[in-house]
Amino acid sequence: MFLLTSVMVGFLFVALAMRYSNFYKAFLFNVIKGQFRFKRRQDYQYGVYLGYAANDHWFPCHIVRAYLEESLGDTVCLADRDFPVNQDMATSIMEGIHRSWRTVLVITEDFLRRDQWSEFTMKYSVYAQGPENPSRIVVIVEDRLRHLIPTQLLGAVSDENIVSVPELRMCYELGQRLKFLVSSN
Repeated sequence: MFLLTSVMVGFLFVALAMRYSNFYKAFLFNVIKGQFRFKRRQDYQYGVYLGYAANDHWFPCHIVRAYLEESLGDTVCLADRDFPVNQDMATSIMEGIHRSWRTVLVITEDFLRRDQWSEFTMKYSVYAQGPENPSRIVVIVEDRLRHLIPTQLLGAVSDENIVSVPELRMCYELGQRLKFLVSSN
C-alpha cells in the first residue's frame, strides 16, 4: 500500500512539474535574480512575426495575416512588408522576431527545402525564445510534413504549439488554435 501511494504521489508530482514548469522556472529566476517577470503582449511592438517561404506567400500573407489582423485585431510583422527596402533580409527577420510577442512559422515543403531564409528564421526563432517568453514559437504544418520539422525546432516548441492540419487552409480548428496560442498571455 505504501509503495502504491508513493508511486501515485510521484506520478502526480512529475505530471504537475511538467505541466507548470514555466511557473517553477519563473519562481527560481525570481529567487536567483530578484525581479524576474514573464513578458506580456504589451512589451512588444507586434503581436506576431509571420515566417514563411517566399514561394508560398499566399496562405500566410493573405489568409493567416488577414485572420490575425482583421479577426483577432492583432498586429502582424512581415519582413517583406514592414521593413525598409534598403535593409538586408537577415536584419529584417531578426528585428521582426525580436519585436514580436509570438513567431508563427508556416512550414511548407518550400520552406523546408527551397527557401533560402527558412533555416535562418527557424534558428533565430529558437534563439530568441527565452524564459521570459517561453511559448513564443507557434508552428503551422501540414500533416504530411510534420516528420520533416528539424529537431532543433521540435526541441524548442511544445507539442501544443504545433498546429498540424491536413492542408493549408483556414478552418475552424486552425482559427481557434491560433486564437488561443497567439492571444494567450
